[in-house]
Parts: sequence; structure tokens; C-alpha cells
Amino acid sequence: MSRKRVIARRAVRDEGAALIGRLGADGPYELLGVVGIYLADCRRHEVDVPEHVQAVAGRLGLALGVAPRMVFAHLSTHNSAGHTFTHLPDEHMFTAYNGLGVLACQRAADALRRVAGVPIDGPLAAHLLDDARAALDDVLQHSRTLARELDGDRFFYNVRPYFKPHVVCGTPSTGAPTRVTTPRVCCTDRCSREIDLALGLCDPRDPFYQRILAEKYPYVPPEDQPRLRSIPADLLSRIEATSPNVERFLAVCRPTLPPTRSTTTGW
Repeated sequence: MSRKRVIARRAVRDEGAALIGRLGADGPYELLGVVGIYLADCRRHEVDVPEHVQAVAGRLGLALGVAPRMVFAHLSTHNSAGHTFTHLPDEHMFTAYNGLGVLACQRAADALRRVAGVPIDGPLAAHLLDDARAALDDVLQHSRTLARELDGDRFFYNVRPYFKPHVVCGTPSTGAPTRVTTPRVCCTDRCSREIDLALGLCDPRDPFYQRILAEKYPYVPPEDQPRLRSIPADLLSRIEATSPNVERFLAVCRPTLPPTRSTTTGW
């Protein structure tokens, strides 16, 4: 390894550690994200993280009831300072379109949750089901744009390494379990669960499903964790085949898969 590279790696570790004590953020969860970005940066460049920085992450994670690391929310919906790992347009594109996908998934989940409070055959339910379908169509559109425009190789080699598993306070932290293996948008865990359960597409009592939720729980923002635990109303059990809104309901249920690419991003 060249002397110049060794110096650069030490600078990542030492200068970043010195800044941790002077950080300010809007809240403890966002502060955890800032510390987590530093931890991920050290992992990417294969330098040891000072113990006092790991301790900060550990205390924040314990107090918040979340994993002591950065997750995607810290780069999108909980990132008021606009922190990034690189200046590459590929990272900006991936973060932006996934962030838009998260917001669209939230709109769909919120609309379906509100359907439970109105007559399933009425005009209010029709409007909310149309809102849910439109939001999921937005997710699809963002996925298609990402699949079409993202440089998968550039992302894989220059951005993805920042999301490697790493050890914090002696405990391996792998990041949120994910289904994303191609450059496309993925809903948040809380929202995808609400959508699946509200539409009757999965059984909350299934042991495999419960284990997946248990694995995901530490990687969900604190404000979303209560909704991850709660079970939304099962709209499938309420709607009849003769309902004037049955086609709207089925339109929300019908899967429309985004295009895939051969390049694995492993977000």
C-alpha cells in the first residue's frame, strides 16, 4: 500500500473522530445517522474506528431502541444536512429515487389505513383506494427510472462498499435485511408490511413472517416501530365480490414488477 493512501486512510479515521464530539443535529436519531455514516466510511476504507466513537453509536442505539449504525433513512428522510458518501451522481440518483419511493410507499400505506375507517363500498373508500394505487404507480415509475438511468457498475464498485457489514461495540451490524438485488426502488419495511397486511397478501401469524419482522425491527426509525408492531385492518375480509370498489381493490393488489438488471447492488 502506498504511503499516500495510508495517510489518507488515517485522515479519514482521525479527522472524523475529532469531529464526532462537536456534531449537532436535529434529533438523536439523525445524530446516530451522522455517526453511522462515519462508521461506514471507516469500514469502507478499512480503518479501525476509535472506541469512543463506537461508544457514542452504542449509547444512541440503545437509547433509541435501534441498531447502532446508519440505515437508508439516514440518507433520505432523516438527513436534513444532506450528508452523502461521495459526490458521484450515481449515489445521488439512487438516494433520490429510493427516497421518492419511500414517500410514495408511505402515501399508499396511509391511504389503506384510512380505508379501514370508512364504509368499504362507499365513495370515500373508492377515493382512498385510487390514492393507494396512484402511489404504488409512482413507486413503479421511480423504479423504472432508476433501472434505466443508474450506472449499475459505478454504483456497485464506488457506492455499495459503504454499506458493508461492520462491528459496533463488539457486535456485528449487517444493516437492514433487504430484498433489493437490482437497481430499483424498495418500500420501507413499515410501509410494505402495512400494505401487505391491509390487502390480505400475507398472514401476520406466519412464523417465517414474524421472524423477518423481528430482524427488521432494529433498522426502522423509532417513530415507525409502533406501526411495525400493530396489525392494520384486513380489507380483504371486508370487501365482497359484488362491491362497487372491488376492481379498485384488485388494482392495488395486482403486482406490477419493475424492470430488473443483471447488476447486483445489494443495498
